Amino acid sequence: MQYFTDRSQAGKMLAEKMDNYKTENCVVLAISEGGVLVGAEIAKRLHCALYMLATEDITLPRESAPIATMSSAGTFSYNSSFSPGQLEEIVIDYRNLIEQEKYEAFQHLNRIVGKDGVIPKVLLKRHTVIIVSDGFNNALSLNIANDFLKPIDVARTVVATPIASIPAVDMMHLVADEIFCLGIIENYMTTDHYYDDNKIPDHETVVEIMKNIVLNW
Repeated sequence: MQYFTDRSQAGKMLAEKMDNYKTENCVVLAISEGGVLVGAEIAKRLHCALYMLATEDITLPRESAPIATMSSAGTFSYNSSFSPGQLEEIVIDYRNLIEQEKYEAFQHLNRIVGKDGVIPKVLLKRHTVIIVSDGFNNALSLNIANDFLKPIDVARTVVATPIASIPAVDMMHLVADEIFCLGIIENYMTTDHYYDDNKIPDHETVVEIMKNIVLNW
């Protein structure tokens, strides 16, 4: 099983495997604040920009698995592990609650990313986009990132993460042209579990890391 000192160390380990992208026009797209800490090390090594597409799972009463995920860009994706019949039944039963949860998740995510978190889609065009997380425990955030990128004419999609569950890796093979994953975990616990130091800085610090990434090239 793979463990790391902290997210920065994990990011450096990933970055060392990605030198072939130094000659390409790349953008790092972090999926969470923890992903920013991992992605910052990749962005430094590859000399590219770093943005965050924050996501939040939506869970309904009596459902152990999230029913869907919302992103800070407004994209929304249902959990594909539910069958179409199950989703139809759940949406009928919980339509109003789902809409309320979507609204609240979107408001919360926009408070997280703030005015400095808007991703300029025009800067992603014809670039290699590297989707980075500190750990994928399911495929939901990958789905949402894929939905966000679909309308954009990107050159390639790469996924980089220190750890991932088996379902997440299965989804990576569907959405990515290349995968960098240091550890595949069968019984995935919380992402923090795999870092000795699992502290994440406050949001203002995370935003500064993204804004000042060019200074660390």
